[in-house]
Amino acid sequence: MTTKRNTIYVEEALVEYQARFDNGLYVISLAAPKTASHAKPGQFIHLQCDQSLPMRRPLSIMNTDGDCISIMYKVIGSGLEKLTQKRKGDTLNLLGPIGNGFENIDDKLIIGIGGGVGIPPVYFNCLSAKNAGLESVLFMGSEIGWPFDISIDQQKIYPSEPENMLCVSSLKKLNLSTRLASLSNEEGIYHGYVTELAKEWLNHADIDTTQCHIVACGPEPMLKSVAALAKEMNLSCDIAIEEFMACGIGGCAGCAVKVYSEDGSHTMQRVCVDGPVFKAESIYP
Repeated sequence: MTTKRNTIYVEEALVEYQARFDNGLYVISLAAPKTASHAKPGQFIHLQCDQSLPMRRPLSIMNTDGDCISIMYKVIGSGLEKLTQKRKGDTLNLLGPIGNGFENIDDKLIIGIGGGVGIPPVYFNCLSAKNAGLESVLFMGSEIGWPFDISIDQQKIYPSEPENMLCVSSLKKLNLSTRLASLSNEEGIYHGYVTELAKEWLNHADIDTTQCHIVACGPEPMLKSVAALAKEMNLSCDIAIEEFMACGIGGCAGCAVKVYSEDGSHTMQRVCVDGPVFKAESIYP
């Protein structure tokens, strides 16, 4: 987790494409060269979804590809509804990249745990770690489906794992192991919470848990469970937390949360610029 203030750029981003998935999730690609070249996993953009809407929306960066960034979102409110109407060639004003992101720890196996629309920063982090030559594994939980092509993984990720579990096809090609969790009873998907899936793997995989580091983002109940899992297994853990934001650049302090020190005292810190990534134990002591 970085602690310094980063440069925030203002860009007129060009929509390269937008894809809608059957489950109501969207992935939009925006040409924003300055943001793309400086983005780190865990950071976000503050996007003006339409010129008629002065209030911006904070959206996590899911990946970068050359001059482009990709964003995954689901529609909540009129702003994101208007964003669904954008097409190739449209322009959108954004601020980015914002916040302090994840830091990969050398020689540690990165365990990514993402839930719902909290998947993007964890996906970005695990992919970046893999590209940097670090080992990583990605666990994702969702009750509304996946914005990825998924396929059967013929290779088990721990000896007692059931056969024919599903994985993200594109990441499998990069030798990045992924598993999916849901309460939906879908074949090939772990039945239960994503934190239970991660614990199952930690307990049964042929790994040295002292050499593991967790990164996570998702709903608050999930993050509480992740923090508890990390504490139980004595693992270091960074979490990206979600909060309502107004300015997105630290001026209004509307997104401030309690951040605890080892002695039990706390300070109020802004999720947008002091986070969104924090040590898990500093949010859930």
